This record gives sequence, structure tokens and C-alpha cells, in this order.
Amino acid sequence: MQTSHGRFGTAMVDAPHQFRNTRTGGSLKSGSAQKYPVLSLDELKALPIQNIMDRNSLLLYWTPTALVPESLEVIRAWGYTYVTSLYWIKTQKHNPDKIRTGMGYNVRGAVEECWICRKGKVPALRIQNPNVVFAPIGEHSAKPYEVYRFFEEATERLGLTPRADIFARIGRPGWEPIGNAIDGRDIRDVLATPIEEWQSNEGVD
Repeated sequence: MQTSHGRFGTAMVDAPHQFRNTRTGGSLKSGSAQKYPVLSLDELKALPIQNIMDRNSLLLYWTPTALVPESLEVIRAWGYTYVTSLYWIKTQKHNPDKIRTGMGYNVRGAVEECWICRKGKVPALRIQNPNVVFAPIGEHSAKPYEVYRFFEEATERLGLTPRADIFARIGRPGWEPIGNAIDGRDIRDVLATPIEEWQSNEGVD
């Protein structure tokens, strides 16, 4: 399949959700709000991601297990349908054979979900690997390269390119990084710009 008008066929999205309590997203130094700007649920749902995505496209959406209901609202607002999940089992940075346990009121978190979602006519990915990736944690909220690599062959094979990395922390080969951490611009301003004008200014590899 071919994407149209230079729009992205695949987007990895690590949305800066606002957690429901101050211990995980508010005033404490360990919270996400202390590490990077967060967006409310309504702000995330209102992001005009359709301005840069193809009408037939793949969305790879990261969600903490505590925010599954909110994440479902976001992907539906963007016009995508949930298909299945890839699970990142977090291992310790200096001891990758051991699982890294995080915070949690009910259980200690050690896993994050990357949802596979589709819009329009997107065929099955036919990835012949288990839906689990074991990889060490990096900087706060940074996602492992192993997950990007997990999807690269299938998206190339199916023509679901170019690929965007939305709310990226760093640049990665084969993925166009978009986010405040990359260029200091507000993601809402970037996505509100027509794709033709945006590409003419920055380009898409």
C-alpha cells in the first residue's frame, strides 16, 4: 500500500498523560509532570494528529496500565481502533536479567503496553515474534529501541512509511522525531500546521 501526500503511515506515540494523583504525576519529583510538560485528557484528545497521518495508517500508542481507560478515549478520538498489544517488560538498567519494579498503590508496576491500532485499510502486520519485549529502562519515560525495531520490518514491508515518533525524547534512524524535547516547539502548534507547509520547512526523511 502507498501513503498519500507525504503523510505518515506509522506513528509511535508516547503521550504525556496527566496522571490522576499527585504521587504519580503531580507535585513529587518522581512524577511525570516534573520531568516534562503533561497534557490533560481533553488536550490529548483534541490534538489534530489527522493533519499528518495517512487515512490508512498504523498507530503505536504507549499506555501505562493505570491509564488504559483514558488511552482508549484518546485513540478513539483520533479515529483509530485498538487491535492488540505489545508488552514491554522493564528490566534493571545494570542487571538486565532482573525485572525492574516501579511504583504502584495496588501492585508494583513492571510493564508498559504499546497498543497496535489501525485506521482505514491496514492489513495484519504478520510479525512472527511473541508480543513481549524484555528491555532495560532508560531515562524517564524513554522507550527502548527494541520496540521500534520490533515494528520496522513489517511497516517497511507493508508500505506503512514514513514513520513518525510523536513526543519523541531523542531521534532514531528511520523515525521522524516530533516533540518539545526535540525542537522546543509546542506539539499542538506543530500538528496544527498543514502537512505540506510543515514538510517544506522541516522535511521528512
